[in-house]
Amino acid sequence: MILHGDNQADISDLSSLWKVSLENNHCTVLGSRFADTRRLHGYSLLRTNGNRVLNILYTLLLGKNISDLGSGLNLFAKKDFNNAQVFLSFDDGFTFNMDLLIYLSQKSQPLFFCPISWKSEDEKSNASAFRVGWRALIKILTAKISMPKTQWTDQ
Repeated sequence: MILHGDNQADISDLSSLWKVSLENNHCTVLGSRFADTRRLHGYSLLRTNGNRVLNILYTLLLGKNISDLGSGLNLFAKKDFNNAQVFLSFDDGFTFNMDLLIYLSQKSQPLFFCPISWKSEDEKSNASAFRVGWRALIKILTAKISMPKTQWTDQ
């Protein structure tokens, strides 16, 4: 499990991720801030729509429904991560989750997204968000993508 310690996620949402994982043979479940935007608080309209556009682009290019490129509440299946060497090549920063999504897509691993509550109270500027968004865009446009065999879904 990954839970960022910045108090943006609601730990009580972990039970929903756990339930989805159990119902789907202990698969990886990622928290999605954008699957239900009624549970998203404090994000600017620019930042919310920028994330939506990137989610759509990743969905189109990976051929799987992507509703969040990387939140701070995720539950990972150990069986999806049996090759540690692969993960050492991933970015050591904000775009780690994008590398992960591309990798799991190429392996056709089952993956689910679950709506989570999220709050952003200390957002100072969209400049950093723009920089991360730009890197996410470059990453997906330069990825070597093989078309997936399994679909991912929101729960």
